[in-house]
Amino acid sequence: MKKYSLTRDGIRPLAFTGEQIANDSTHSHQGSRQNRWHEVTVYRTAKGKIIVQIEYHTCWQGESDRNSAQVFDDLPSAVAFLESEDGQPELAASIASELGVSEEIE
Repeated sequence: MKKYSLTRDGIRPLAFTGEQIANDSTHSHQGSRQNRWHEVTVYRTAKGKIIVQIEYHTCWQGESDRNSAQVFDDLPSAVAFLESEDGQPELAASIASELGVSEEIE
């Protein structure tokens, strides 16, 4: 396991020991996504918590990158957050697939 310290805009960094378990990006080498994109990374801490980091990157003059990280008790909660408007819905399906999380109906 590795030690991480994730930058979060406006609040102190989130430090933990864990492992990266998923990552995806909307970055493209052509079109509008070559200048502005999101990157999502999911970690599992040594104590089993799930952390979702969302980074917004921009190459536009006058704009700044943005960083956030949220802590969850389990993978389904983390994926549900990504599917929400506050998360990153565009990457939610690929991250869920990488993590092996599917929606279960009883």
